[in-house]
Order: sequence, then C-alpha cells, then structure tokens
Amino acid sequence: MKNVVLTSVISILLAAAASAQETGSSDAARVTTVQTAAPRPDLYVDAGVDRDVVMPGKTYLKGYAGYARPSARRGGGAPAGTGPGITVAWSKASGPGAVTFAEEGKAETIATFSQTGVYVLKFSGQNSATNLSSTLTVRVADAPPKDRLDVVYTKFESLSRQRAVVETLLPLGDLEGLAQEENLSRAQYEFLPSAESIIEEVLPTAFRVKLFQCFLDAAVSEQIARMVAMKAATENADSIIGNLSITYNRARQTQITSEILEVISGANAIND
Repeated sequence: MKNVVLTSVISILLAAAASAQETGSSDAARVTTVQTAAPRPDLYVDAGVDRDVVMPGKTYLKGYAGYARPSARRGGGAPAGTGPGITVAWSKASGPGAVTFAEEGKAETIATFSQTGVYVLKFSGQNSATNLSSTLTVRVADAPPKDRLDVVYTKFESLSRQRAVVETLLPLGDLEGLAQEENLSRAQYEFLPSAESIIEEVLPTAFRVKLFQCFLDAAVSEQIARMVAMKAATENADSIIGNLSITYNRARQTQITSEILEVISGANAIND
C-alpha cells in the first residue's frame, strides 16, 4: 500500500516538473540567446553634440565614458560621467586658435576659445584594456552688433540629429547692391495699397513666423530627447525583467527537482 501511495506522489511531482519545464521553455530559449550573443565592447566614449558659440567663446562640455551604451545621448540628454577605472581627457584636435579647458581631466568642464573659427574637440577615455575617443565640432562666431537680433535654439534636422544653432532674425536681409545686377528686371510694378504699407505688414509677419519656427524646432527636439530617454529606460527595464524571470524559473526548477529526488530517495529507502 505504501508503494502505491509513493508511486502516485512521484507521478504527481513528475507531472508538475514537466509543466514547469514547459512554462520555462521560452525563458530557456532566451537564456540560449543571451549566451550566444556577441559580447559588447567594454568601453563607450561620447563627446556630446556639436554647437555654435559666440565671442567671448565659452561652452560647457559634457562628455561620457563608461561601460553602458549612451543611447540616450542622441539628443544630448544622457548624464555626463565616467565609469570606475576610466581616465578621461579633453584636448583640441583642430582649430585656428587656442582652447583652454577649466579641468581637462574631467568629463564635465568649460572650454574657452581665443578667436573665431571652427574647432574640433576630442574627448578621450581609457581603461587598462581600451583607449577610445570621440569628437565634437564647435563653431565660434563674433558677437552680433547691437542693431541685430540673433536667436540660439536647438534646430531639428532629423529624428537622429538635432543641434544647437545661432540664426539671425533681424535684420531680415540686405537688399543693397541688387540694383547693380546686370540681369535685374527693369519692369515697373504698381502696389495697391502702397509698397510701404505692404512692407509694414509683411515684415512683422515674417519675423513672427521665423521666431515661431525656432520655438517649434526647440520643442520638437526636446520631445525627441525625451522619447529616446524613455526608450532606453524601457529597454533596460525589459532586460532586467528578463534576467529576473530566468533566475526565478531556474530556482523553481531546482526546488522541484530537489523535492523529486528526496521523494525517490525515501521510496528507495522504504523498499530496501
């Protein structure tokens, strides 16, 4: 009678183990995928986004060197910093003048440019096994005169590229010298109402439209940066959930196997 009861218990436990193995089959496949995936590089370095600067030329640099891929930095939104055991340094790769770094050995620092021009700055990061670098471009221009209005904003170019730019809003343009063109049409035009009244209406409207476009580009760039940051956070959360699920299923299968072995050992001991 005892043998019949033990045989029934063993059958039930074996059926439970088989069910657990079927439930964790997808996780086992995921384990295989993780184990056979190509290893990631051990170091990532990112200097940041290109930018425009006006004299006196100073800009805040925000580099990254670490062991996690800085995917959120596509929009310039990832935090600066360095991972353990990593040494970083800023330097000038090219440019017409001198560049002074407040703290060239830190990821976050301030660069000062001696004159206008296009500069390329290099951010280097190294550990005991790898030495990598990344560059960014800085365009340094003269400060605008007092009778000119410039706007600095983040210009939207594509989903993967947004950059800080400086654009002149006022004056809208210089029409002097057009009369000197040889191929300029000499036709006479009549304006109704007068040309002055049309200009008075068109110029403010053109200015408002251009300024509104700058605000739109800045808003779109901000939302893209948020989207990229949230996507990176979601991917990290999914990865953590997958790893925890695999650990849980392994522990559950180990416990079930241990219980089955204990029952079998007890049955063998009774039979003996």
